[in-house]
Amino acid sequence: MIRRTVLFIAYLLFFSAAAPAQVDESKVYKQYSANTFVEILKPYQTGDFSVGIQSKGRVANVITDFGQLGQFHVFAPSINWPAWGEGAKDEQHYGWGVDFMMGYRGDVLESFQDPASNIISRDWRRADENLFSGNVTVSESDLTPIMATSDNKETWPLDSYGNPFWPGIWRQDRDGVYHPGEFTSERDLYTVFTDEGNHTQYGLRVEQTAYSFTRRYAEDFLIFRFNIKNTGNAVLDSLFPGMMLQFLIDFDNHDMINFIDSNDDGEKDLVYMWDTDLTPRPPWIKVGYIGLLLVTSPENNGVTNFHFFHDDFIPSKDEDFWRLLTSDTTGLPDTLKARYFHGDNVHIDDVSYAPDLDPEGLGRGGEITWTFSTGPVSLAPGDSMPMEIAIVLGDDEADLLENVQWVHKLAKNNWNGSNPPSSPVLSTYPGDGKVTLVWDASAEESVDNISGEKDFEGYKVYRSTDRGKSWGKVITDPHGQFVGYVPLAQYDLDNDVSGYDPISNMYLGNNSGLRHTFVDSNVSNGVEYWYTVTAYDRGDPLNLVEALESAKGLTPDEVNVVAVRPETPPANLIPGAIEGSERLEPEEGRTDATAAVEIIDPARLKTRRYEITFEENTPIYEGNAVVDSATTFTLKDADSGDTLLYRQRLSDESGDNIPVVDGFRLVLNDVKPGKVITEWTKVAADTCTFYWSVKPTGPNDITVTNFDPRYRFKIVIDEYPQGGLTARYYDLWYEVPHDSTIHLPLKIYVDDGETTIDISDNTFLGEFIGSPYGRFSAIGWDLIPGGKAYTPGFPYPDRIMMYYYTPDNDTMEVRLVTDHRPSDTPPSDGDEFTIRKMQPFYEGLVYRFSMKGASFAPASGEDMQKIRAVPNPFFVSSSFKNKIMFTHLPERCEIRLFNVAGDLIRTLQHIDGSGVTFWDLKNDEGLAVAYGLYVFVVKTPDGQKFTGKLAVVR
Repeated sequence: MIRRTVLFIAYLLFFSAAAPAQVDESKVYKQYSANTFVEILKPYQTGDFSVGIQSKGRVANVITDFGQLGQFHVFAPSINWPAWGEGAKDEQHYGWGVDFMMGYRGDVLESFQDPASNIISRDWRRADENLFSGNVTVSESDLTPIMATSDNKETWPLDSYGNPFWPGIWRQDRDGVYHPGEFTSERDLYTVFTDEGNHTQYGLRVEQTAYSFTRRYAEDFLIFRFNIKNTGNAVLDSLFPGMMLQFLIDFDNHDMINFIDSNDDGEKDLVYMWDTDLTPRPPWIKVGYIGLLLVTSPENNGVTNFHFFHDDFIPSKDEDFWRLLTSDTTGLPDTLKARYFHGDNVHIDDVSYAPDLDPEGLGRGGEITWTFSTGPVSLAPGDSMPMEIAIVLGDDEADLLENVQWVHKLAKNNWNGSNPPSSPVLSTYPGDGKVTLVWDASAEESVDNISGEKDFEGYKVYRSTDRGKSWGKVITDPHGQFVGYVPLAQYDLDNDVSGYDPISNMYLGNNSGLRHTFVDSNVSNGVEYWYTVTAYDRGDPLNLVEALESAKGLTPDEVNVVAVRPETPPANLIPGAIEGSERLEPEEGRTDATAAVEIIDPARLKTRRYEITFEENTPIYEGNAVVDSATTFTLKDADSGDTLLYRQRLSDESGDNIPVVDGFRLVLNDVKPGKVITEWTKVAADTCTFYWSVKPTGPNDITVTNFDPRYRFKIVIDEYPQGGLTARYYDLWYEVPHDSTIHLPLKIYVDDGETTIDISDNTFLGEFIGSPYGRFSAIGWDLIPGGKAYTPGFPYPDRIMMYYYTPDNDTMEVRLVTDHRPSDTPPSDGDEFTIRKMQPFYEGLVYRFSMKGASFAPASGEDMQKIRAVPNPFFVSSSFKNKIMFTHLPERCEIRLFNVAGDLIRTLQHIDGSGVTFWDLKNDEGLAVAYGLYVFVVKTPDGQKFTGKLAVVR
């Protein structure tokens, strides 16, 4: 039922003989500000409905929660193709009305705007359910909420505990099994609408899921899945689901239409349109082909009714829409029948009549609107039925049809296809003449939906100076067609994948190694830059799967897109710093691993104490399955007790994968456990060159047993007559101790980091006493080169055998192999030799460190002398877009501007703590100032002043 809100009381009845009202679509663009990518025209901005933004491929679109999938008269973008970012202007919007309909016994439910009569129909209403959070809106000024969006958890609704949850469906694999936590496309949108806006409620409920893809094979189409349910008590036995569509290709109002069987199954399923002369009319610079494919229909009926007509004759009554959805021509005059029904088949129009829609009679076609339906179908209470469509675009007819085949392939695979990695989450830290970019490592865990493998390969960094319309130097193919952009930087895994992908020709890198940080120093203060970081995979050439790259994004609402402006810091800023060295030493325990603090943004540092602890054997999950374990760390604010990072992975080969917190990043480089290190750690004179080692001398030789890395053995040279130790002999041949003893000029200790324990009494000298082959060295041991500890030929050297019995009742044994060759340098009295096992991070190890946050000193006269107005003089064509920037300001001050007559024209309050502020060249009344010379006075709260001049020049 059409429920009308009439903005202008002038609408066209379906069978009126009067000339219809018309709209010049080329002027609609002027209603939009052109300053934002997503926009809803006033007075349509409201909190009564939500919108979804499809922007992950080359098609950008705004959809609603009341059955409209594109309507440029109200929403922008509307099937914008190619979307911003390819150098094309944003005027190329194909969607001027894409409306979901349902016919039932003469009643037709729909939502649409008639641009001629300004009739607004809202038979469909968003379901009164918890479907989105409401925390994310179109813009700061437009509070229309964004519907649940898969890649932005802030849009998800909250449960009773305040936790976000996904209200829609998860990805299903080819066998129909759901995978919670996984999504089908690079952006899934979900909403539900019902017939609550209709004069009669039948209990119809439509669950709408929309997909948009970054992957190159799917970047030129949008997918919509409708699950239509009967929540009422009566059987709905004559339903006609369908749609009304107006695709507009440039503004010459001469388009053609075709209806074909796209997959040779005997049923026509694809309606597509194109510009008759294939020549773009400005402001369009490119015209393509656009079509709608009915992928799945209720009861597999396919398209049962299809009709096209000139846009000037859009129906305005339910009874007339019912005729189109059901192909009922009963009682219809021949003149009107010819307007809406073409050819011999009353149900399916003959597209050969399309040229006749040219109002001038030249056979060039017209401004075409068309409808289709599939029915009748029956729906019992509690039952549901699916309907799936795709809106597909292409450069030409062949390209369109190739893209349609990709839709069929995905549909047969339950919408699964090889997918690019997820987009990394990007943060930026602007500075003076530089911007630091930091992104997370989440994309590296992405799994391909088809292969089931992690195929991440690298990152690309792009910069835009035109708010995301382009992303650097354009790359074209040999035919001049757009391919992509040259990235600002690229980082890829150091592996056997490099060069160009043999299928897509995407450059995969040069094995540079991964990074998660990029510093752009080629920037100008005060200029807004947009940055995006994408992730790409390596593809699968053996199976003809091309390498895929995640979306660059279209607005700063995307997780991987940031708008940022470098600027000078406040003149009186005292940057924050770490107290002590950036290289950290543990306060509890000891380790061979290294810990350091990397300062990313000194201005964001806080005066805090921090604590780092570690957890061993933290489970690593893939989905719900534990696939591995690892040592992780937790970072806490030691002052408040707040956990800042919980069970976070340690630094990887990139060295910068740990998230930035409070302006700094931890760098925690672990070591591999197990390796035993032997070294002289204290030397009085020349370093000893004796061979002392725990390296086995044969296949069955065991030199280390139960070595706990928390302990270290220290051998101290003690040559005093009353010093040293008394050791028992040990027969290494038979592995038995002897009662005889020997004096060794050594002392042996075990150190656990807190206590040093003398274990000299637990020492043996190992000799091959019982060998039937004779002795291999002289009995005894000394520190003389070539003496009793020398074994010619080195087959079986002597061993110093040390034992320590731990508090845990474990016995640690170390057998130090010694061989003192004649040419060696002996140690000096007091020298220390240490034996330790490589100690990684472990539970019980604790680091603590303190930061001193940024602060402000009282602004001095010297500070005030740094203040500048830029550009100065200011020319109207400046890149600052009619704004003058004051730089090097104190964090709080007042700026008063005077004309040459001494009149105060504007007062600016600078209180945001930054070092810059802008003047928009307007006076206090909001009027633009005249060209000429101006004086500005900057004053701080404590009375410091600075006076300067600036010129505004035409």
